[in-house]
Amino acid sequence: MQPMGRDSILLRISNIRDTFDSNGEVLFSQVKLRELAEGLYLIANNEKPKHMEITETSLSGNQKYSTMENKKPSWPIQESHRVERRLGLSNDQGTDVIELQQ
Repeated sequence: MQPMGRDSILLRISNIRDTFDSNGEVLFSQVKLRELAEGLYLIANNEKPKHMEITETSLSGNQKYSTMENKKPSWPIQESHRVERRLGLSNDQGTDVIELQQ
């Protein structure tokens, strides 16, 4: 977690589990971002926030992820299959909850 400005933080979440921790079973963990952010705000300010915006950004945090995806060049490839980025949102809960797959 890193402060980015007044009332703004950059939170990087990484999944350090692997399948060896679960005897080969694939597990999913959820992080409730809105609850986490509201709790942090409450601790720092002794009140709930009136407005909150959660935005997925590039790894460096300098632009929205959607903007980065639109700007990314499309390289021609030889393979017939394409690796798709799996959004970690199994239940499509927006940016309030993210899901990590080990």
